[in-house]
Amino acid sequence: MEKNVNLRIGRRPNGRFFTYLVLALILFSAPFWMSSLPLQGDTHSHTLLETVATLIALIVGAMSITYYYSHRYETLLFIGAGFLGTALLDGYHALITSTFFATRLPSPAQTLIPWSWLAGRLFLGAFLLFSWLVGWLRQRWQHTQPVREWTVYMTAALATLASFAFFALYPLPSAYYPESFFHRPEELLPGFFFLLALIGYGQKGEWRRNAMEHWLLISLILGLGTQTAVMPFSNTLHDPPFNLAHLLKIASYFCIFIGLLINMFHIYRQAHTNARQLEITNAALQAEIAQREQTMIQLQQAEIRYQSLVEQIPSAVIYIDRYDETSPNKWRSTYFSPQVEHLLGYKPYELVADPDLWIRLLHPDDRTAVLNQNQQTLSPGQSISQEYRLISRNGRVLWIHDTATIIQDNNGNPPIRQGIMLDITERKIAEEKLRQAYQEMEARIQDRTAALRSANESLQTEIQERQEAVQNLSRFANQLRIAAEVSRQLSAILNPEELLEKIISLLQERFHLYHVHIYLVDDANEWLVMQIGSGEIGRQLR
Repeated sequence: MEKNVNLRIGRRPNGRFFTYLVLALILFSAPFWMSSLPLQGDTHSHTLLETVATLIALIVGAMSITYYYSHRYETLLFIGAGFLGTALLDGYHALITSTFFATRLPSPAQTLIPWSWLAGRLFLGAFLLFSWLVGWLRQRWQHTQPVREWTVYMTAALATLASFAFFALYPLPSAYYPESFFHRPEELLPGFFFLLALIGYGQKGEWRRNAMEHWLLISLILGLGTQTAVMPFSNTLHDPPFNLAHLLKIASYFCIFIGLLINMFHIYRQAHTNARQLEITNAALQAEIAQREQTMIQLQQAEIRYQSLVEQIPSAVIYIDRYDETSPNKWRSTYFSPQVEHLLGYKPYELVADPDLWIRLLHPDDRTAVLNQNQQTLSPGQSISQEYRLISRNGRVLWIHDTATIIQDNNGNPPIRQGIMLDITERKIAEEKLRQAYQEMEARIQDRTAALRSANESLQTEIQERQEAVQNLSRFANQLRIAAEVSRQLSAILNPEELLEKIISLLQERFHLYHVHIYLVDDANEWLVMQIGSGEIGRQLR
């Protein structure tokens, strides 16, 4: 499967396109100026050029295959196989150009040399075209099956062997046609392959950001120019177009070499950066691991101390609940301390395994209030405190004081409720006894108060009666005194009329009467009758 290797080369896409355009213009104008170049060569210079080309092709092929196996970039597989096969063909081309093999060639050098050159160019052009075509077909058909390496290698090997067999067994015709516009028209066929590969890689667009494909495009432009604007205009071996074509071929190989070097540099730099980052990360991880190990040890020690402390509290049950929207209680128990068995008669795992068991243990009179309290939305850190009754396994009713705190972690987990249940049954019994004693005392106080109130009322009545008696006695004594005084004053009066007037005057004065009237006799003619009046009635009678 193709794996793209994006390597920045630090140049703008417009600048790279301008480079391609200028290079193409220079190459396609070569027919107008290359004949004047001092590039006339000979057999030795030709052999040297082909030897250099062979070495560069071999290096490029080996590097490409190496990078393919490290990155699985299929373009490099075809480029590597193409350059390895081209290295063999260029090596053969270098051998037949030397004077040592001049007398041992199957065909004349004037014929064999151009065709052996053409074989290497056709081979490389075809593999460069395939390197793009396979990726394009894969993308178009969305084919994910990777290309088999040995298929590519066998194809390259068979094509190379076929070229050697062609040179050895087939009588080669002349490669030069001086009378035509293109003196070597067969050179246009590999040029066509280079053109198709150039168009494909250009449309692919990876040259804008990929160093390898940027230099590959330059190599394809050099190859296209060599096969269409330089070598076709060569009239004979070792003339300026012939030697210029060999130099351009080496330059095109060298461009791929540069791309691979840049690729290697980026990979090395990335590997160095990754290694440095890995060292930093490893150091940080080691420190974090050590810190976590220390934290785990501390947590384990704290847990042991906490568990030991919790399990030593005789009448307290520690519990931990986790919020659960699906639970009727909205909380699902995850832990109960061992004391719960002594308190309620149930083992901790029984309460954890059955979320509804705790609800069933609630006293019917308290169940609704407790569940409503638990279903209220509570914020982290908030504490709740409530008292309710639970029914133990043996039917005993226990009073519980429940205090809990809501805890929320920072990892997005549901909140937990950590609390403690205290058995306050004895306290509640004592409170009930105290309440009853208070009520009895209150009743006694009320009874005593009522008795005191009744006694007080009787005493007040007796005091009032005594005061009235004293007043009556005082009034009677006063009347006796007045009567005695009146009798004393009247005893000196002998005249009856004067006596009666004196009596009336004394009575009005002493008793503050408004009206006094004395009748001489009563109905029986035995007693005098006196009529007196006081207040408003006495005033009216007067």
